[in-house]
Amino acid sequence: IIKVSKNNILLAGDTVRIKFSLLNALKPLTNVNLKAHSKVISEEDIIIKDMNLGNFATMESKSPEEFIEILVPEVVGLDISVPIIFEISSNEGYKIQTSASILVNPSYRTIDKNNISLTVGSIGNISYNDYPINSKGDGFTWKGSSNCLFEGSLMVAVDTFRISDVARGANPSKRNNDLQISLPIKEYFPGRKAAIDTYAEYEDIGDSLSAGVKVNNYFYEYTQEDMEDCVVAVYDIINKTTEKFDSLFVGNYYDWDIGVSGANNFAYWDYDNNIGISY
Repeated sequence: IIKVSKNNILLAGDTVRIKFSLLNALKPLTNVNLKAHSKVISEEDIIIKDMNLGNFATMESKSPEEFIEILVPEVVGLDISVPIIFEISSNEGYKIQTSASILVNPSYRTIDKNNISLTVGSIGNISYNDYPINSKGDGFTWKGSSNCLFEGSLMVAVDTFRISDVARGANPSKRNNDLQISLPIKEYFPGRKAAIDTYAEYEDIGDSLSAGVKVNNYFYEYTQEDMEDCVVAVYDIINKTTEKFDSLFVGNYYDWDIGVSGANNFAYWDYDNNIGISY
């Protein structure tokens, strides 16, 4: 997939160009035709490319110069998967259908302008956006390492009962859904304060077991020599209730995978330096 737009994600209004290759691994075929179609967000199935590729000898490969081009509509929801159906046929009666998909308007971004690459979401989640499958996002890596963080989430509480987060819950195969998007994450590159910035707003669902807060969330990644191995996260937490809190507790939940599948990981709080350490 070759994008026309300049950023590294697909957003509303972007143009996408798809280039492909075909290999005939079976008997020779004549008058091979490829048709690509997609609903492209709307309910209408639209033919986006219909091309004749000519004859194919056995083990012959072709890479057409033509692109399959898709214009993403200006109005589109978050995390939309756009399916593209490919139908290939020939004079011999050969016919096959296969598909691919592209993700449009994701509710997460990956910041990777220094030694750390980190995916941040729109609801206080970091590392991936689809726990526990973890296919949407790039996790947490350092200098091109394998992923080191299986799951991460902001946690906000006003007491032992009212807690808001999107970490795994009592059922470890599902994450909590206490926080919801108010303003989807936006990426600024070059950043307004750093090499790259992100900004998102989210709030809890407001039931009797949530903390009753709204969060304005910033991430900053710097490239100067003394900051190239860190990411700065800022959480502005707002009491959206009419209640006056006498306490507020804020932390982050991390499931590190620094060792193989998290084996032999250690974490502790350094009270002298006021910092959490995991290794």
